[in-house]
Amino acid sequence: MPRLGEAVAEAERVGSGRGEARTHLARLYRALLRPRDAEREIGLALAEEPGHEPARYERALLAAWALRARARAGCRLMLATGQEVAGPDADAEERARLREDAAALAGGVSAAERDCARGLALALAGSAADRGESARLLAQAWAGGGARGEAQEGLAAAQEGLAALAEAEGKWAEAAAALREGLSADRGLVPSRAGLVLALLRAGDTQKAEEALIEATTLHPQSAEIRLCRAAFHARESRRRREAGIDPEPHATRASEDAEAAAKADPTLAGEARAIAEAAR
Repeated sequence: MPRLGEAVAEAERVGSGRGEARTHLARLYRALLRPRDAEREIGLALAEEPGHEPARYERALLAAWALRARARAGCRLMLATGQEVAGPDADAEERARLREDAAALAGGVSAAERDCARGLALALAGSAADRGESARLLAQAWAGGGARGEAQEGLAAAQEGLAALAEAEGKWAEAAAALREGLSADRGLVPSRAGLVLALLRAGDTQKAEEALIEATTLHPQSAEIRLCRAAFHARESRRRREAGIDPEPHATRASEDAEAAAKADPTLAGEARAIAEAAR
């Protein structure tokens, strides 16, 4: 999204209230994958207008995307090391925020947005008993949002929620199908591109995973997360070759290179990048 400064200025100018303007600005930052900036603006929006439902919807989406980002990180480490990685305790804060904001939504957002937030809360912060209702709400949000022509880059989160439900049951092919559906609305959505590669790898479809990885890399050559997915792919191949008594070096080197590039592009990913590079060796 070029000329962000102009978009920011326009958001400030046209907003009927500061809360509305800041919420629009947060949405721009979220689309740019700048969650910290988005969270700052949402915090200011809610400080100025505590009951502003669009801001609470945006904050719910930010919490959901944060939870999904941690899930993808755990998936990459599992692929690289061959061992499942438990989710961090930090997830509790996002889960509580997601539940709180979803419950607060009423008539200030569209029905599709309300269903999306509530479905995500059940999928990502609920129990196994909530999965049926979560799937119903998320499917309803996706269908309703499309019919109304609403901002699909936000409602694509509904497919992320459906993917999370499938992943929780080990149905990785179903998760990949949900992510593909979300990408049909927002082709360039980096988190879903990364998630698709990982889901296909977990489903055992290496060929389609490689194709998805090539497409993701073509669309987002500078994305740190896509590079980490490629590093995890090569780390997995390195580990498998080593276990089979085959020279792992080509894949180990590529995993290290991609991990190093990802850490330089986004220092917050340095710990994960280091773990993936070490697993490749």
